[in-house]
Amino acid sequence: MISLRTISHYWILILALCLSFVGEAQAIRKYHPWNLKTRSQPDAQAGGWFINLGITGARAKIRIEDPKSLLITYVFKDTPAQGHLQVGDKIVGANGKAFEVAHQFGFGVSVFGYEGPMKALGHALEESQGTLDGKLALDVIRKGKPIQVNLQLPIQYGSFSPSFPFACKKSDLILSELQSYLLNKQRADGLWHEKPHINVFAALTLLASGDPKHLPAARQAAKAFAQLTQQKVSYESLACWKYGLYGIYLAEYYLLTQESWVLPELEEIHRWLSRAQMANGGWAHQPAYSKNLSGFGAINIITLQAKMALALIQRSGLKVEESKLRKAHDFVERGTNALGYVWYKDGGKSNLSYADLGRTGASALAHHLQPNGGEIYRRTVYKNARFIGRNPKTFPDTHGSPLLGMAWTALGAWTQPAMFRKLMDENRWYFALAQCPEGTFYYQPNRGGNPQDYITDPRLCASAVTALILSVKNKNLQLTGAKLVNLPFTQVKLIESKIITKPEKKTPKRKGLFPGLKMNFEQRSLDIESQICLDQGLLELVACTKDSKEHESIVVIDAKPKHIHTALLLLGAKPGNPALRKQVGETEKRWVDIPPRGDPIEVFLVIKNSKKEWVERPISEFIQPSDESTDEKFEKNSKKKKFEHSFVFSGSHYLSKEEKYICDLSGHVISISTFGDELLCLPEIQSRDAGLLQWKINSSYLPPKGTKVTLRLKIKKPSK
Repeated sequence: MISLRTISHYWILILALCLSFVGEAQAIRKYHPWNLKTRSQPDAQAGGWFINLGITGARAKIRIEDPKSLLITYVFKDTPAQGHLQVGDKIVGANGKAFEVAHQFGFGVSVFGYEGPMKALGHALEESQGTLDGKLALDVIRKGKPIQVNLQLPIQYGSFSPSFPFACKKSDLILSELQSYLLNKQRADGLWHEKPHINVFAALTLLASGDPKHLPAARQAAKAFAQLTQQKVSYESLACWKYGLYGIYLAEYYLLTQESWVLPELEEIHRWLSRAQMANGGWAHQPAYSKNLSGFGAINIITLQAKMALALIQRSGLKVEESKLRKAHDFVERGTNALGYVWYKDGGKSNLSYADLGRTGASALAHHLQPNGGEIYRRTVYKNARFIGRNPKTFPDTHGSPLLGMAWTALGAWTQPAMFRKLMDENRWYFALAQCPEGTFYYQPNRGGNPQDYITDPRLCASAVTALILSVKNKNLQLTGAKLVNLPFTQVKLIESKIITKPEKKTPKRKGLFPGLKMNFEQRSLDIESQICLDQGLLELVACTKDSKEHESIVVIDAKPKHIHTALLLLGAKPGNPALRKQVGETEKRWVDIPPRGDPIEVFLVIKNSKKEWVERPISEFIQPSDESTDEKFEKNSKKKKFEHSFVFSGSHYLSKEEKYICDLSGHVISISTFGDELLCLPEIQSRDAGLLQWKINSSYLPPKGTKVTLRLKIKKPSK
């Protein structure tokens, strides 16, 4: 006799075969991010940025032409899926339920959410590890034929409790394993990586445990962060991220341990952040130094991290100027709409839509931590957290660093426990799907598609963030629900001449007036020694300096941008200006955008062809339109479908007081997006909004990452 379950299984497969020919959900991305790769093992062997299918050990992707299935792309050895699932299999249902909803894995607010195969399989994994004793029944189409694949999953985790991470054995086991993982991943210098958010989330996880055996690692991290910060304002790339994040951790560390050596370090960070704050009350990627030269300008996520740091520093017993905190609040308030959603920067108050929630969570947390502020701040906390609870679907679906956004979203929601409950209940499927067979967690592809955390290590940051979120059950940190404290005021004096700084590595001097550059006066060209730093992904730059924007640039250079500027002058090129914002009008003052200008410069790469011969290729051959763009104007303008290789010599800027060349500090040597401090840029202002990124790498001719090449600049003859 044929069982009802078997009949159900075949009906699911017949329905799936029919639906596989229906082209739905055109918003699904066709190529990106599947073709992105990481060098971090074991994920490098999977061959692309694919969806992790929980503890099965399989990876998959979703295709435009078949949005109701998961196409298997890789199966790890010694996992439940090995020997059962095959590359090319299509999963169309699980545990007797067909994937009936087309996946919304798209780019843009209109396709937020994960309804579809990912969410359905995540719930099935939870069901299998709980009530089904590890049995996972998958409806699969293999080579056009329907079959059923039965997997036996490990049962030691079970399923999440209704109150997870509280009173939850699965959460307890996951957290214990992740803490051990992070201890083992910590480097001898106390760091986990060069990226501050990865370092801070990993360190906060160990600190939040309350376990004395984790304290030495937490202290080692605190010492490392202290060495990397000082009171003297520096203009390195993304400096405000570092000081805000490291300030948060060091203050939390001091509030728990009250080790006296930390207070002077907190005072240094306090002074740095105070000096770096912009006139409008916000913080940008880099400190305030000019009206036009701070990356994207002041934005809310960086402002809120700085506000968190200053609030915790104030709770540590140091004096923080209240007017600066109020200005920061006012900046955020101008970007917060009536619903409680926080936009990218100030000025979004009238926009009653919403997008990803990281900034909104950060706002709830920053205002919650602030000792002063009264009823206004309490209302802000409530409004932010309530919005998260009412819109929990965007939790893993953000741009920039989605993992950072997830951390702040969850901790911000935790300021109102009922909202945290709604967020976690909606997203328990996500945690089930992101967990890997050996217990770590994986950075799943998402709306933003920013590969920086994936390329760095798909498991390191994801594991740290997951562990930090689960750590709220311990309530040991101010960030994770501990009773808020205010330590007595302590006067800390610092001596400017005794600033603790990280010792600079001495590098041997290279011969030549301009190291790494070669001028050809006859051809009016300049050759720059370069190295391919990215061979796939979205682009904001053609060239950058070391330790700046390698994750969004084709090549990285050793030469100093100011030397390139000088060499171009010697070759006869005339600089203009990058894009600027200028105030006009005497009675009714307003700001207008000034486009970039300067002599035209053509950009080429000199690479080896298949015959190992050096050939010169225009940079346009290595850049193509991105299928990620949501800019309708860009899509309709067929003239912009091909990237141009002609730029303008905008010339960046000098800081008059400090006599520093801004491009040396920012690293924006040849830009595609407009930053306002680039050496060379496109002739028009280009948006840097994540939803408008228009260009990506064409890897057809580009050498692999790490290859040494020559970046050639040619001064274009002016048209007669």
